[in-house]
Formats: sequence, C-alpha cells, structure tokens
Amino acid sequence: MKSIMFYVNKGGVGKSTLSVLFAWYLRRQNQRVLFIDFDPQASATNILQDYKASPVEYAIRTIRPAIELFTPQSRIFSSGQSATAFDLLSGKDIRTPPTDYLPFVDAIDAIPPGTYDYIVVDSQVAYGTLVEASGLFCENILLPYKPGKSEFDALDRTFNFVTEFNALRVNMGMRALNHCGVAVTDFDNKSQQQTYLDMARTKYPRMLLEPELRHSNLIQATNNASVPPWLGLGNGQFYKNRDTILRLMEEIRERIL
Repeated sequence: MKSIMFYVNKGGVGKSTLSVLFAWYLRRQNQRVLFIDFDPQASATNILQDYKASPVEYAIRTIRPAIELFTPQSRIFSSGQSATAFDLLSGKDIRTPPTDYLPFVDAIDAIPPGTYDYIVVDSQVAYGTLVEASGLFCENILLPYKPGKSEFDALDRTFNFVTEFNALRVNMGMRALNHCGVAVTDFDNKSQQQTYLDMARTKYPRMLLEPELRHSNLIQATNNASVPPWLGLGNGQFYKNRDTILRLMEEIRERIL
C-alpha cells in the first residue's frame, strides 16, 4: 500500500484540488484509494461531494469526531462498513485537532494489507498534529507551488519541515519521506510569477515537475466541471486540458516509492 501527502505551509495554492486530481487519476488506473481530508476547511471533501454523481464510485465517511474514530482500538470506519474502491474520510467535522498524532498513525497501520493500493492525504496547512500524523504514516510527500513571494517563502518553510521531520522518522527507525517534488500550479506567465518560478528552479533543481498547470487547468475548470473527473475528465476547458493534467499525474505516480 503506497501513500502520499500533499502539503505546503500556505493556503490557496491548489493543494486540495491537486490531491483530488491525483486520487481520481488513480481510480482511472483501477487503483483502490483511501482519500483522507485532514484539512479542517474540507475543500477536498467539498469538491468530491460536488462530483458525487455516481455513488458506486466512492463512499464518503466522516471523521466524527476524529479522536474517537482514530484510536488504536477502533476500526478505521465508524460505520463498520467494508471498504469500497474509493473511500473518503472527510475532515468536515474537525474543529479542534487532537493533541496526539499517534492514534492516527496506529489506526492507519491497522488497516488490513491489501485493502487499498494507495492512501492520498490532503494535509492541514498549518503545522500541527494532523501534519505530523500525515508525515508519519505516509511514505511520500508532494509540494504544490503557486509562484509568488509568500508562496516561495512557504516552499522554503516546507522544505525545512521535511528535513527536520525526516530526522524524526529516522530516529524512530523509519525511512525518510520520499520527496516526490514540487508541482507548479496556477502559473499564468506573468513576469513576477516567472521570477519566482526561476528562483524555485535555481534553489531546488530537479525538484519541479513538468508541466506547469495554468489556472484554467487546475482550479477554475476543475470546480466548474459538470461530471466527476474520473467518469470522463469533465467537459469544456477542463476536457481540453486533460492531457496536460494527466501528464502531471503520471509523473507524480512515477516518483512514488
């Protein structure tokens, strides 16, 4: 079972949408997916609920409350229902994150082998318990990046977090998080954006994935699609840009260990 967390210490960069895109890409490849929405804003949950035109595609299961569901003794699903091809654990009811991340890690570790092929985590933006939990039970990490000054600073903070967190993982006898790279989102060719894109390429060579996604590729078109992307990749602008999106998704998957 492979796992990946989408995380960067800055909101509004396409993190949730990117994680949803990757989850439905995996479903198109007939992979069994557990999607965990650890962001209290629940943007990923909202996107997936808007796409719930085919109930057999995935089941929405709510983390309510998180600390009661994720304990070493409990089952991963409070309802006790069996897993489907695509399960979503929603963060809509997370208001105050718990103070201990170990129950989350234990609960994920307790999932029977073979239940899922992939776990995809949309992590919380602010560093805290849920980010620590994601960083302990996931084996891979990917950073979304919308070129800009504050976003570049957030990229630096997140790289520093990964370095420090990997030291913790190694001390616990785990291998370091595999860094799948930086996905450039919401790039519109403006000169200021190009400056910060070049800065990232210089500071983090070989880390930036290709291709860059334009705003219409990733955010607006995804949210405006009238059908679930995994049922036909949407329509209109989203459909026209499907090859660009699929190329990025394929590159992410290739980098996952």
